[in-house]
Amino acid sequence: MRFIPSAVFLSALLACSPAGDTAPGISVDGAYIIDPAAGRDVAAGGMVIRATGMSSRLLSADSPSAERIELHTHVETDGVMQMRQVEAIDLPDGEDVALKRGGHHLMLFGFDADLTPGDTIEMTLTFEMDEGEETQRLSVPVVDLSDIN
Repeated sequence: MRFIPSAVFLSALLACSPAGDTAPGISVDGAYIIDPAAGRDVAAGGMVIRATGMSSRLLSADSPSAERIELHTHVETDGVMQMRQVEAIDLPDGEDVALKRGGHHLMLFGFDADLTPGDTIEMTLTFEMDEGEETQRLSVPVVDLSDIN
């Protein structure tokens, strides 16, 4: 019986402790590019982005494997879901922002036709920060649509 009160006390103590030494910044996880359908040169991409210690915005993405990359979202207009380009994607402090099909996502136009699932592309993301802009470079795998949840 003494173990349970000690465990409860320890849990309460940990819940009140500071979050640790997490430095402010942007983390990007699970990035992917969906291999376009045969004969197409337009691909979609996703990832999960988290701003910690500040709010931020994703301003742009760039890759030598695509002519251009646009930030997109889906909006409902008169009961119909439509894809729309956006200037930036807000990244509230401490929240995971998922870029995925049916929501915010990347659209890659003029995508390199020689790339197939299993290949990776280099991509640079640009974020708006309090002090200006910051970039992050990623190696992003090309995946088959069936690999996406």
